[in-house]
Amino acid sequence: MTNLNLSFAVSTLLLTTIACDGDISQNSDPLLSLSTNSISFSVPDAIGDTSSALLELSNTGSSTVIITEIELTENDESKEVSLIDAEDWTSEAVSISAGQSKPLQLQWSPTNAVSDQGSLRLVSNAGTFTIEFSTPDLDPALKVISEEAGELEITQGTIDLVASEQGGIVNDRIQVKSIGLAPVSISKLCFIDSDDSCLSATGEVGRGQLSLCQSLEDNRCQAYQLNEAGLDLISGEEHSFYLQYTPPFNEVDTVIGRVLIQSDSAEAPRYILRVVARPCIDCEMAGDMAGDIAGDIAGDMAGDIAGDMAGDVAGDIAGDIAGDMAGDMAGDMAGDMAGDM
Repeated sequence: MTNLNLSFAVSTLLLTTIACDGDISQNSDPLLSLSTNSISFSVPDAIGDTSSALLELSNTGSSTVIITEIELTENDESKEVSLIDAEDWTSEAVSISAGQSKPLQLQWSPTNAVSDQGSLRLVSNAGTFTIEFSTPDLDPALKVISEEAGELEITQGTIDLVASEQGGIVNDRIQVKSIGLAPVSISKLCFIDSDDSCLSATGEVGRGQLSLCQSLEDNRCQAYQLNEAGLDLISGEEHSFYLQYTPPFNEVDTVIGRVLIQSDSAEAPRYILRVVARPCIDCEMAGDMAGDIAGDIAGDMAGDIAGDMAGDVAGDIAGDIAGDMAGDMAGDMAGDMAGDM
C-alpha cells in the first residue's frame, strides 16, 4: 500500500472585528462542499497515456475554508495516482474564500493492467473529507452467461440440463462476453477429453447425446466449429453457442461433458464449463408407477375373470354330478317298486 501524506503546519489566528459602534462579532463556521464523494477514472486513450479526474471544492459558508492536509492512499504497491499541480497544494495551506470554488485534479498513470482502488483525504477547518477513487482493469476478461442458469462464476461454471419429460430435448444458450477494456482472444472452444483434446461437437455418448451447437433450427443442432484463426471480442462484444441434450428412452444415467473456452483472459485463460445432463427421473418413476398400477388392475381383472370361469365350470360339473346321482337314485327306486309289485 502506498501512502502519500502532504501535510504542513498551519497557525490559525482567531480574528475578531471591532465595529465602529463597539460591537464585537466572530467569523461564522466555514462550510466545504465537494462535487463528488467518489472518483472513477476513465480508460486512457492509448498505452502510455494518462487519465485525469476533477474534484471541485466549494466554500458554501460565510468564512474562509483552510485546507491543512492532503493524503493520497492506494491499495496497490505501485503508485499510479497523483495530484496535478501538487506544489500549489503542498507548499502552504490552501484557502478558499466564502462563496468561492477551487478545482483539484488527480491523474492516473497506469504502470500495470491491474485495477486499483484508493482514497483522497482532505483535512480542513471545515472538517475531514474522504473521497474514494478507483481505476479500471486493463486486462482482457470474459464473462460466461447461461440462459437457464444466469451468470456463471469467473473462472469456471457448471450447468445442469435436466429433461422435463421422458425423451424430451433440452437446450441452453451460452453467451461469452468480453468485459475487460482490452479485446479478448478466444483460441479454443470445444468439448474436451482428459488430455484437453477437442472431441466431436455432436458425438453419441451411448446413454444420450450431448451436443455443442453453432445454431439451433427446429431443434436441429448445427455442430459448432471455431475458426482456425480464433475469435476476437472487443470490450462489450458477445459470442453465443448452444448446448443440446437428447436423453435416451428408459434410461436414468447421467451424462457429463466439459467445454473448454481457452483465451488470453487474465483471470480465466482456461475456462472450464462443466455440463451435467440428466433424463427425467420423475418421468421414469411415474412410468414405473403407472405400469405397476396397470399391472395390478390387469391382475385383478384377470383374477375376477378366472374366478367367474372357474365358478361356471364348477357349477356345470356339480350340476352334471347331481343330475347323474338323481338319475341313478330314481332308477333304483323305480326298480325296487317294480320288484315289489
